[in-house]
Amino acid sequence: MKKNILIVDDSRLSRALNKSLLVDMGHNVIDEAVDGLDGYEKYKALKPDLILSDIEMPNLDGLGLVKKIRATDNDTQIIIISSMANARVIEHLSRLGIAVVQKPITDERKLVAAIKKVDALTLKAKN
Repeated sequence: MKKNILIVDDSRLSRALNKSLLVDMGHNVIDEAVDGLDGYEKYKALKPDLILSDIEMPNLDGLGLVKKIRATDNDTQIIIISSMANARVIEHLSRLGIAVVQKPITDERKLVAAIKKVDALTLKAKN
């Protein structure tokens, strides 16, 4: 299923690589944000189906972005990409219906698996 996706990452290269992967998979990248604060404002304005966010960013990190979104919205799907997430953080995010993917994403299969995981978590939460 085609999704409207917001990419939130302070790395221009990561945003470009992830956008390319997502577009090649048939998704629509509706915008990009350079940090969590920018991402939150764009999330509110655009209401994407899925947010793909880095965890380590200036101003507001990925965990802070998740917290702000989940305070009012449990439906928007979120995938966190990180080179530093530990098992405790991954478990906590999973309980919130969020998938974690190891950064950098060089293999489309990792992203496909993460999208399937958040789809399954969303269905589970609605039942």
